[in-house]
Amino acid sequence: MRRLVVLIVVLVLLVSHLRVPLPLASGSTLDSAQASRLPWSGWWWPLLDSRDPNLSDEGGPLEKYDSYVQELGWGNPATQEWEYENHITTDPENTWWGHCHAWSAASVLEAEPLAAGYDSGIYFTVGDLKGLCLRTLAVVGRGEPYAL
Repeated sequence: MRRLVVLIVVLVLLVSHLRVPLPLASGSTLDSAQASRLPWSGWWWPLLDSRDPNLSDEGGPLEKYDSYVQELGWGNPATQEWEYENHITTDPENTWWGHCHAWSAASVLEAEPLAAGYDSGIYFTVGDLKGLCLRTLAVVGRGEPYAL
């Protein structure tokens, strides 16, 4: 799978930056292309406890989500606690661990959150909304249960 991703990246670079025509199966070439949706920028939400911000931080996206769900009268889903117990590490060797995979998926599959605001008395920043958006995609395909 990694080789396929690297190959695609190389082909995109060749077409867009070096202006090398991309050969097509029909024998013609493609000189340029434009994606229908461009990825949006965001934070990788590291899993190292000492690397901030984390999704499970005090006042972070998951604490706000838990408060929001409780304000709706649905009880505490404990997503902040679940994230901390199941994903956060204190091992300094794991400085690179994070939700990069989920951010990359969210940035091309979902519309970019562009405005902060209040809902049920909870203030969500654009960063909070991006974090919640990518967290929902972090387990897609792995069959893990997640309340979010």
